[in-house]
Amino acid sequence: MEARAGGAAQLPTWREKYGMTGATFVDGFDRYWGYMKCAPNDLDHLMAYVLDKTSPDIRAYLVGKLRSVGENQQWGVWGGADQAASPGNKDGWSQEHDAGTLHWVINSVGFAGKDERWQVAIMYRLTPSGTYDGGVAAVTHVAKVLLAGKR
Repeated sequence: MEARAGGAAQLPTWREKYGMTGATFVDGFDRYWGYMKCAPNDLDHLMAYVLDKTSPDIRAYLVGKLRSVGENQQWGVWGGADQAASPGNKDGWSQEHDAGTLHWVINSVGFAGKDERWQVAIMYRLTPSGTYDGGVAAVTHVAKVLLAGKR
């Protein structure tokens, strides 16, 4: 799937059309979507594009997919929102080497509420001693705080 999403030639589209101005490829890996590095605002801009600028049929398809994620994606924004708020999300995780240390980076981007009113993007760079499960719990907790009482 990642290779079908495009390679290096797609980077200008991701930056200019989708607003992912900080998106870069990870050195030492193939140059396609699955090996991108970005910031929370990049994920926020991509979600805003999906919700605000896609055609109604594509928007409905993507929102439906984000609302019906598999069990391994039911955390972060999806897990932090009241299920009556019909949340949807895409979660991400990677182990990265920065400054010679291996650590987890956990992220979640999504929405909740009528007409997907509340949009959230969260990214957490754990310390080298941090765990995947700890990162997932932290990102879900932040989503709970941000979406408390939102429907």
